[in-house]
Amino acid sequence: MNEYINPCLFCGGNRDEPDHLQHCDGRQGGRPEPPARVYAFHKIPAVSREAFERYHAENPEIYVKLVEFSLQAARAGARHFGIRMIYERLRWYTRIEARNDIFKLNDHYHAFYARKLMNEYPELAGMFETRSSKADEEVSA
Repeated sequence: MNEYINPCLFCGGNRDEPDHLQHCDGRQGGRPEPPARVYAFHKIPAVSREAFERYHAENPEIYVKLVEFSLQAARAGARHFGIRMIYERLRWYTRIEARNDIFKLNDHYHAFYARKLMNEYPELAGMFETRSSKADEEVSA
């Protein structure tokens, strides 16, 4: 008997099987086996001024582009902006426009960069919304 199979484009199984979605989540390769042990929390690395200053010294081109894109937003009329949006703009720039993924942006330093930008460029004062952070007492003008 030649049974018709409705093939799944993702896992290759039969989409009409009643338990198909138990082993396929619609991604290429099917659903991976769950890890033996799942941890609810992961340890977040300590963020300090020393770590930020080291990162900043090793990656000065990041700050140059953050300044450029932040000033571009301010000059376009933006009064309040998110530092994360500027970060993502930098990721877009390096990946798509410059076709060069040399920047490895550390997401733990948003607060430091936002405060540094606002301290060093008067036209950016108050641009980024900030919450209380370790960076408040750590970054000076």
